[in-house]
Amino acid sequence: PNYLALVSGQTWGCDGYDGIPNSNNCTGQAWNSTDANLVDRLEAKGITWKAYMEDMPSNCYTNDTADYTARHNPFVYFKDIVDNQTRCDKIVPAGANDITLLQDLNSTKTASNFMWLTPNMCNDMHDCSVSVGDKYLSELVPKILASNVFMTQKAVIFLVFDEPGSGGSSMYAAWVGPAAKKAYQSAKSYTQYSFLKTVEANWGLPNITSNDGNALAMTEFFGDNHNYEVTVSNKQLVDSSRTETTLIGINYGDHPGVFRSNDPATDAQKISDAGFKQVLLLKEWGALENSKNSSTFSYNDTEFQKMMLQIGNLTQKGINVIVKLSADYDTPRNGQNLYSFLGSQYCNSPGNYSSSFSEDFYNTSYIGDSTSAQSHLIRLWMKISQMTRNNPRVIGLNILNEPTYCEYKYELGARIHDSWHDRVSEIIQSLRNDGEQRMILVDEAPFFEYYEKFTPWSDPKVISSIHWYRGVHDHTEIGSYSACWSDYQTLSNLWSNVSMPGGGGCTNESTQIKQAQDKYPNQLFMVTEFGDIYGNIPGDANETWIKNSIQLFKDNGITGWFYWSSKDTGTWIKDMRDTAPFGAMKSNNTITFVSNLLTGETTNLNILSNLGNASSVILQAPKLGKIAFLQPINFTKFMDMNDYQLQWQGYNYNLANKTVININGQNITSLPASDTTANNNTWKQFSLDISKHVKPGSNTLSFIRNYGYSKVSNVTVLRSGQAIYSNSSQLELWSNGTKVAYAFTADPTYTLDLDNYVSITPLRIEVKTDMLPFMDKPAKLVFEQVSLDNPMILRNGDACDTCVLEIYNKTSGTLVFRVPGFSVYTLQETPSAPAPAPASSGGSGGRGGGGSYVIIPQQTTTTSQTSVTTQTTSTTTPVVTPSITTTTTTQAPAQGISGMQALVAAITNPWVIASMVVAIAIVIAAAAYSLKPEWFNERRAE
Repeated sequence: PNYLALVSGQTWGCDGYDGIPNSNNCTGQAWNSTDANLVDRLEAKGITWKAYMEDMPSNCYTNDTADYTARHNPFVYFKDIVDNQTRCDKIVPAGANDITLLQDLNSTKTASNFMWLTPNMCNDMHDCSVSVGDKYLSELVPKILASNVFMTQKAVIFLVFDEPGSGGSSMYAAWVGPAAKKAYQSAKSYTQYSFLKTVEANWGLPNITSNDGNALAMTEFFGDNHNYEVTVSNKQLVDSSRTETTLIGINYGDHPGVFRSNDPATDAQKISDAGFKQVLLLKEWGALENSKNSSTFSYNDTEFQKMMLQIGNLTQKGINVIVKLSADYDTPRNGQNLYSFLGSQYCNSPGNYSSSFSEDFYNTSYIGDSTSAQSHLIRLWMKISQMTRNNPRVIGLNILNEPTYCEYKYELGARIHDSWHDRVSEIIQSLRNDGEQRMILVDEAPFFEYYEKFTPWSDPKVISSIHWYRGVHDHTEIGSYSACWSDYQTLSNLWSNVSMPGGGGCTNESTQIKQAQDKYPNQLFMVTEFGDIYGNIPGDANETWIKNSIQLFKDNGITGWFYWSSKDTGTWIKDMRDTAPFGAMKSNNTITFVSNLLTGETTNLNILSNLGNASSVILQAPKLGKIAFLQPINFTKFMDMNDYQLQWQGYNYNLANKTVININGQNITSLPASDTTANNNTWKQFSLDISKHVKPGSNTLSFIRNYGYSKVSNVTVLRSGQAIYSNSSQLELWSNGTKVAYAFTADPTYTLDLDNYVSITPLRIEVKTDMLPFMDKPAKLVFEQVSLDNPMILRNGDACDTCVLEIYNKTSGTLVFRVPGFSVYTLQETPSAPAPAPASSGGSGGRGGGGSYVIIPQQTTTTSQTSVTTQTTSTTTPVVTPSITTTTTTQAPAQGISGMQALVAAITNPWVIASMVVAIAIVIAAAAYSLKPEWFNERRAE
């Protein structure tokens, strides 16, 4: 009845009835009614709609199947919908993994204003465990939030329960998405009719009944959502908690680099794994805009979708994004470039900056007087601003990369600056007039030589952008390496316009950044490109230059720095003291260091004598490098997928093949193998080796009934004798084809406790071989993110290539050993020196944003791992029965509880889409967001 209430404003007297459409008096009233329903109201106002049903065999299907039930599809309870072919064409199967819905969300041309999705009887947690529903939502909701519609329009997901179960009278509900307030909680009481009233209020629809007419609309959950993760406040850069912050990140986007591939999800994961929480996303103007014609405005939808997909994947990882434009002048992607708009007033031809590097590495922007170029740039930024404005992790815009690097007369530098300042001022004003509130970064047209012409920005949220590379103050001039560039005082002199020493490879150039800072103390500055562009230099010079540059930034109040990931970058390193990644370098030599990087020390592990504690394994290498690490070193042990046991209690197993056990979709055995009366009306303990059927990660386990009646309880999955999953509920297999389903996770990866099992000294790494109780079987030991030359294994100080560990693989900084066994060691062994404490990782940075979590009155809810028993499935012939051990018991297990139905619904434009899940106890753990336990505090309806 609650489904009917959501779309018609009344239950039609069907309280407690779950029959199919037009099957009794109450459903007959709804079927034959001429009263208006939500579809009538939407169509009368020209609002498009569509409903998606998982596992529905055909459009408008009104009967039940194994995994589809009509009672969760309220649209088919009304004759004026079912008998109307046009309307039936809008009630469609959702497709495998909801692909039909997700494809429609790829474009505003295919997405409807109002969209509804109903999951099947397993995904809604009715016939499967809560963990199955959790997994379903954790995969589906991020895809919806990352869709083109959600990333570019006002959009929202509605998440709610249809019944409280044993939770009293209150149910959990949330609005999630760019149109909803973030982490907003209400103290008001709402009903299902409030959902309908909210839809009506949004589109100005008439009320359907007095129920929705008298209900409260949930408008308090919507409004200004410009609570960005980072912003400018009171002349400071602050995070969402209004705490002063410094941005440390990486450039990424339309340039080759260590983090760019053809898969934005892979890129985002690599960036996150390296510890970066900020990205400056560089996009080519010529890729986003199609036309070079000054009077035509045409955009490349494919490239915009790529940009939004990159943003979506980054922000779902908790990474903040600043969008930056760059203009190219002669690459294949030059559909819209500034050079085509310009005459010879400022840039007669490309300068040596462009000719010194290949076009696919650096893109150069030219600034002139062309009003058509300006109008194109304004319109493009307006489009980008509007598309990204509702994502709280897209924190800023960077107008244009390096605007004046062309071959111009030196005395025109100040004139170019004035022109650029005027152009940018117009762009900024246009964006502010359109409601843009975020920080805006401006690459300055050179004020290095003309700081007296530098004009501060009156807008307090405009930040001046600096590019800082080793050897020269910008990369228009190419010099050779000299040690003077790594000296802190030399860098400070360069920053402060003190004359530089001549000769020896150092130029006489200087900048005037310090003068601009001193003259305009209210102006904020940020280094938006930072790194080294030379090869064939000593690795320690790169390290020292980066270290001193960072200190220079800190000493001069710079609000952040972003590393440039060059096309053939060498090594990425991490500042241990500040737990902040740094160092975009291109070097032919590996950086070698072990101790705190800020000391400038390096350690080579090349002493082969006297290393050995007789009871330890020692890793010896001439060079040990560490890149982007969170602890001194990562040791990971990969277990083989073996020694998995399934234990359970069975009741009334008395006839052959009554029950089938299925793991991950494969029938593995039947119970019992032959007719027997031994288990008739009694409980018996069963045990089964399932090692060869378990896979790493998520696994499903089902008991499927062929015929008759039986029960199952106390289901436990053990690994090496230790329980990894258990469920004590008593569940019935009461008719042919029904099943009970469980979900468990088999994680083959374990990280060693560095404090207890690893000793790292200046000369060696020692690993205790009794490191963990389960390490008594063949396995692989992996040393990750290290640079190792000629690694050797020593035991008792002597090389031992195969007696303990065998080198299995050594590629790309990862050394893998195959471990035949650890029985040669005793439990009494200890490291020769205490293991050092790991360096602080600085925290994980959270799961990230990307959505809003709105709490409607609810009360404490307990999540259950219990599955339900009402799913019907086709029966197949089981495979040959493996060995099963049994033990009879007379104690019946505790009773379990049943799950509830689940429903997903949607609302689009100007909310644009929603998803409403109705189920008993849902805990969502998605990459984009997480429902936190403390949110389930008791709050009863008034």
